[in-house]
Amino acid sequence: MQRNASMTRIKPLADIHSVAQLRPKMWINEDRVVYFGMIGKISVRTLGAYAIYMSLDAEHRLSIDGGEWQTSRLSVVRPHVPHRVASDARMICTILVEMDTVDPDRLPDFMNDVICADDAESRERMEQAFSNFASQPNKEYETTKNFDTEFFGVPLQGRGIDKRICKVLEEMKRYPQNQNSAQDCADRTYLSLSRFLHLFKQEAGVAFRNHRAWLRGRNLLKYVTQDVSLINVALDTGYPDSSHFSHSVRKIYGRAPRSIFAGSRNLKLISDGCGISPY
Repeated sequence: MQRNASMTRIKPLADIHSVAQLRPKMWINEDRVVYFGMIGKISVRTLGAYAIYMSLDAEHRLSIDGGEWQTSRLSVVRPHVPHRVASDARMICTILVEMDTVDPDRLPDFMNDVICADDAESRERMEQAFSNFASQPNKEYETTKNFDTEFFGVPLQGRGIDKRICKVLEEMKRYPQNQNSAQDCADRTYLSLSRFLHLFKQEAGVAFRNHRAWLRGRNLLKYVTQDVSLINVALDTGYPDSSHFSHSVRKIYGRAPRSIFAGSRNLKLISDGCGISPY
């Protein structure tokens, strides 16, 4: 495949700066997250999106669902799969790809492997894209297609989702703080509760309850650089109380909310703003 000319001009990140000296950074929209920063403590995390991990200055280790540790520079974990990540390096690159935005049967080949040891082309392209992102302070992406093209070479193929479920998904993404139940959504789509739950899982690839929990936890990322009360964040992201908030966030990220906020003090966050209520 012919390389994009702009890609060849980007040097590997290790040749531009000392990786550890770069400022942590995250860009987020409704479909993708890209993060360059500290890896954090070794703990079980269960993310509701495809998680792509890349090491730039040292290999990382990955354990899937309590299994043996595997070593790589590029690895992929499917949505809702418990896993642990560890590395001797302080910084790691992470991409989250929302599962309802991609057709699982048409993903790039490397995204179907946990350890992508043999896909040098994908590793090189992503390393160059991460280099560009991490080393440019105001780097962002106009659309999801722009993001995909830079990191994957082409836009990822989307799902063909039933219009009724698509409308529910759009509202859940844009307003994750809403307390709408599955029954509320079933009523608005003129379906019985059992039919709605079946159709939602069939079309989105995940159970309604699990997806709602993930979107609330994902929405937390847009607040991590704000100096606000965690109780207010919990309520504004859709959690009924602080206990539920703390338990859910720990399950998703393997860290308590307070620890996530404390570790984000130096983070540069670029967000489209969707789902955030200003304080």
